[in-house]
Amino acid sequence: MVCPTTIGWRSSLKAAARKGYFLGHNLYVDGKAVAFHYGFNYASTFFMIDGGYDPVWSKSQIGVVIFCEMLKDIEKCGDRIALMDYMNGRNALKERTSNVVSAERNYYLFRRTVVGSIYYSSLKSMNRASDSITRFLGRLNLADRTKTLVRNWTGRGHI
Repeated sequence: MVCPTTIGWRSSLKAAARKGYFLGHNLYVDGKAVAFHYGFNYASTFFMIDGGYDPVWSKSQIGVVIFCEMLKDIEKCGDRIALMDYMNGRNALKERTSNVVSAERNYYLFRRTVVGSIYYSSLKSMNRASDSITRFLGRLNLADRTKTLVRNWTGRGHI
């Protein structure tokens, strides 16, 4: 998740807001923030940068609620927004609300040095391990359950 509290992001968000590019939402329940979502409107495209919610509320579909609020605001923009780019990552909401899907790729440039080779090998090993674990959990139909457990665990400040 992008951290909007870092100095670089804070200045980027302020600049986007001054130019009218920023669109963000917070969802509160009983005065407590339980979800957020933000992105940028640029060149007739809304780029959904990040969002998140308190895992305690996951069964209440608050991600869908905040997404619908965002759609209302995008509709108010009229012709200024013609496309929505959900950015990287996959989830059920993106799949249900998309009419075009494109593959995403990451490209990395490493210096041809010993340190660059170590970085490359580390990244390659971690990607292989992550892919293997994801496939294994998928075969056991445990992928979604594992995501929920990790989100609940990290939401309590364990990481």
